Amino acid sequence: MSDIATIRSDLITKISAAINPVVELEEGQDPLPQIPVSKWAGEEAAITAERPSVSVNWFGGIAGESEEIGRATYSMDLIFHAIVQTADTDKKDGDDHAAELLETIRGALAEVEIAGIGIARPYKDPMFGGKTEMLTKIHGGAYEYTQAWKIEQAVG
Repeated sequence: MSDIATIRSDLITKISAAINPVVELEEGQDPLPQIPVSKWAGEEAAITAERPSVSVNWFGGIAGESEEIGRATYSMDLIFHAIVQTADTDKKDGDDHAAELLETIRGALAEVEIAGIGIARPYKDPMFGGKTEMLTKIHGGAYEYTQAWKIEQAVG
């Protein structure tokens, strides 16, 4: 498995565990609804996606020189997007639900080692005006927010 696939898989696992905590149920209590977390399947799938849901997409990489002077070693920090999709419901506004999910994801990933490959750090994405997250789509009570993450790999 490539580093990209390995990192994406671990991000999906960590996000899913954070937003779908294991809760002991009392007898007769209904299980909590689970929010699906998966690999980004493209724009068409996003339009018809279950809401709420979260998708993880590899977005690219940033090459950086190592700190060793006189050496031409480069590391590639990989950029991933966590795409959160919500909708207005009787119980909660979609944008409020998205804010809660984004905060949960931020708490689960920030400064955490991912797949033994690197450390997750919020990424100030130039596409988001230098912010780490942005409302990327809104239509008829459905919302899509994207949160950017950089997986900083150690140069060895």
